[in-house]
Amino acid sequence: AAALAAHGQRLQAGEQRLQAALAHQLARGHQDLRPLAQRLQRAARVSLQGQAQRLAAAQQRLQALDPQQVLRRGYAWVEGEDGRPLLSARALTPGQVVSAVWADGRARAQVLDIDAGPPRG
Repeated sequence: AAALAAHGQRLQAGEQRLQAALAHQLARGHQDLRPLAQRLQRAARVSLQGQAQRLAAAQQRLQALDPQQVLRRGYAWVEGEDGRPLLSARALTPGQVVSAVWADGRARAQVLDIDAGPPRG
């Protein structure tokens, strides 16, 4: 019985040492994780800033391609009566009614004559 009691005490002491070692390792693990968490937050912040900058640049490029922006610079486009853009002088016929569209409005016009240049190829 005495040997069994001594063995039980050794087991209990071993359990206490293991619990203390585990608590120490856990505290150390928390200390190791803190700088990693800070690095992760910093990396996420930098990544988000980069993505925001790329998005802003893409928005500017998209806005530059907006047909209304082109019209505001003084250009116009010509549409047929069906509202589809006329992409070539060769698509016109004398007497045809077209619409010229600017940024601030439109005008209906009639084609009087066509002077088509050489075909592009």
